[in-house]
Formats: sequence, C-alpha cells, structure tokens
Amino acid sequence: MNVKLASYFMISIMVISTVWIVGIGMLSSSKEPVEGQSTPTPIIEGVFNVPGTLVYAPFSSLEDCLNITPSGVARAAFIDPERAENTVLGSYFSSQLYQFSLLYSSSVQETTVQKAYVAHYDNGTTLEMHYIRPKTSSGISYLDVSTYKRYTVLERINPRGYTVLGDPVVYSSEREALNATLDTMSTHNNTALLQYMDILSVAHNTQVDVMQLVGYTSGGTPYYMGIHPNGTLFERWTFYLGPSDELIDTLSFYQHRDSRAATSPCICWRACQRAMMS
Repeated sequence: MNVKLASYFMISIMVISTVWIVGIGMLSSSKEPVEGQSTPTPIIEGVFNVPGTLVYAPFSSLEDCLNITPSGVARAAFIDPERAENTVLGSYFSSQLYQFSLLYSSSVQETTVQKAYVAHYDNGTTLEMHYIRPKTSSGISYLDVSTYKRYTVLERINPRGYTVLGDPVVYSSEREALNATLDTMSTHNNTALLQYMDILSVAHNTQVDVMQLVGYTSGGTPYYMGIHPNGTLFERWTFYLGPSDELIDTLSFYQHRDSRAATSPCICWRACQRAMMS
C-alpha cells in the first residue's frame, strides 16, 4: 500500500450557512445554571399509537445518524442540546429545536424535540430525524396512510412529505428517500457514514459538540465542524481533509482578520499533517 501525506486543517471559522447557527457568533456559554431556570420536569415517555413496526436505531451522534442515512449526502447536521446542559449554549440550541416541536404538538399535548438531524442531497431532497418526548402521533396532520415493509408511513400535510414514527421519527420530502433510509437502517450498506469516514476519523472530541456538521466546501474539500462550550465561551472548530493551499490561505486570512478585530469568541486554529495508509 502507498503511504500518502494528508493535511488536516482545523480553524474556528464557520464556512457553511445554516439557519441553525445564525446569530450565535458572540454567544457566551456559562457552565452555571441559567438564571431563573426551574427544576426539570420529568419526561413522560408516551406512546406512538400506530400499527406495524416502529423505527428503532441509535441516535446519539452525527456518526449514528450517518450510519442510517443513504450515501450521497451533500451536508448534514446533528444537534443535541443535552451535551451542553445548564449552559447558555445548550439553552440556545434547545430554543432552536422548538420549531420542530411544533410539528408534533397538539392542543392537548405538547411534545419536545430533544435531538434533531437533517441531511441534504444535491437534488434538493431533505431527510430529517427527530427524537421526541413524549412519544405521540396525535399532533401529526396527514392525508394518507400506507405501509412499507411493515412500517406505517404517514403522508403529511405540513410539512408536505412522509413520516415513519419511532426512535427517531424519520421524515423526508420524498417517498423514495424515506424508503431508502428504512432499507439502510436494516442493511447498513452504502451509508453516508462511509462517505464521511475519513474526515470523522481525524476530527477529535466530537462527542462534546452540541452541534455537529459535515459537508464539502465549494472546492470539494470534505470538512467537519463542531460547536461546544468552553468555560464562559464556546469553541467552534472546523477540520478540513486535504485542504488546498488556496483554501488554507483564505482561511488564514479570515482568521488573522478576526483575531485583530477581536470579533471571534474563540481564536484557535492549527494545521497538522498525518500519514494515512491507502
């Protein structure tokens, strides 16, 4: 086997746009409980009152999600606010997940999305997974019910698309993508995890990241980005797999500019090289 020298460039600059991150640039994260925070209410498990098979798959990290996602993902993100519990950062991301909670809540029962995952494909298809408590199906408005390999598939009205209930709840705008995801959960063949394995293998301490993202730059460079608390601030690291000299120069320019302007809560980047076998 040939030994190739691969460069991994890590920098605290966000390079993709997502509505989940807008507005947190200078967010301060404290490890002390948020002022005025009440004692957490015990979570009621609830029940998914639908016939057939329910989804059940590990859902604790971006890696878990990619392992049950068909390959070809252009970008994906996973959020788990509990990784920053009792911090401003955790509270912020919990509030961001509230928009998804509205998809399951009804006038008689409020349901919380505790963790969420979204994957985008270049053809515009979206795949989402939500971990909700209490479990419920009463808040979902749907047009039709069908089955796929013993799973009950709900054709939703808002948002338009298809849902299968379980842990996690799976939703896609396209029925074909939903079916492919259910197949991948069973076989684990040709998953998105294999697609991003190289970059994830060099992104360290990913288990502490409240938000995890993978994708490709406009030049086709794979990257991983993670956000996690650090004392009274937060850190945002991005790892690039085999970045070009042009990309390194661009990132270094913005890093130097932000450092001089003191606009970043965490000024920390480094480049390192690592031998890989292929």
